[in-house]
Amino acid sequence: MNISGNISNQEKKYYSVISVYASAASIPVLFIGFIVNVFVLYVIVNDNFFYKTPYYLIRISLVSNIIATLIGTTSFSIAAMAHIDYTLGSYMCRIFFYIIQSSYTLSIFTLCIISIDRYFVIIKPFLRFYSKHRRNLLISMVTFALILSIIFNIPTIFYVDVYPDETVVCDMIHINSFTIASLIVNIIIIYFIPTGILLFMYGTIFKHQYNYVRPGNISIHTRINLHMKKKKFNQVLIATAASYLLITWPYFATGIAIAITKKSLRQMGDENMVYYVLAFVSYSTTVGISVINPFLYLKFDYNIKKKSRYYLQKCITRKTATEYRRRSILVSATMYNY
Repeated sequence: MNISGNISNQEKKYYSVISVYASAASIPVLFIGFIVNVFVLYVIVNDNFFYKTPYYLIRISLVSNIIATLIGTTSFSIAAMAHIDYTLGSYMCRIFFYIIQSSYTLSIFTLCIISIDRYFVIIKPFLRFYSKHRRNLLISMVTFALILSIIFNIPTIFYVDVYPDETVVCDMIHINSFTIASLIVNIIIIYFIPTGILLFMYGTIFKHQYNYVRPGNISIHTRINLHMKKKKFNQVLIATAASYLLITWPYFATGIAIAITKKSLRQMGDENMVYYVLAFVSYSTTVGISVINPFLYLKFDYNIKKKSRYYLQKCITRKTATEYRRRSILVSATMYNY
């Protein structure tokens, strides 16, 4: 009796089952994220109040989230509901991984650009060079971030794939010197460097906002209002930065583990299934950052929250009025028949 072969086949079955069930569970979550991202983008685009530099940058992040959640919903739907052969699974794995990685890269660098812009506006408001060339500098940084996110993640296409016997399990199969070097450079550039930038910029802003006292004599009421505005502003900055850094660090820690051990996720799972589950969850939470992001804006950004409520109430009122007119027409028609 081939006991080891049976155990191996059973483990492979577990990998597929985990992937299929996780895909099915991710579909509604990603779809909700897609809808909320579209709604927040609609609010920002259609209201003149948001025609400001920080919100232009937030638009880029939202568009990136929309693409990621749409591709994720489509890919997970196919993986959960259809039989996938090796060729289709391989293409889906490579495209999905590349888009998610590129989306994250663009989003995290957009956050860095926002933090840099806020730093100069708040900490160094009288710096003439930045004030004069602010628009061109921001356009240059955004263009660089976009090009970097597109080109820098191309190597991922070559080292992620599915297994011939498990076409729904997307893994880093081809682990060699090129893969390890790409992983290390990738982790440094899209995690450690942005982490340093965000911590420095937001930490400096937080310290400045906390210690800054407006010159002149102001009333206690005004001082309290200013303090509350500082607090809300800090919440937006801290929540957005912390969500990216805290939620995604397990994913990059998994990448470091793969680079050190030179083992794929399935090979780690062969040693201990818990390793595979933890790694799988870390990747899923990184994908989920595109879902969480718009909710952070709705929660902590007072302006987005206020305008979102306005547009929702407007939509509900319009729908109610339409329904009322429809019922009035039906009642009138019924009365006419009598």
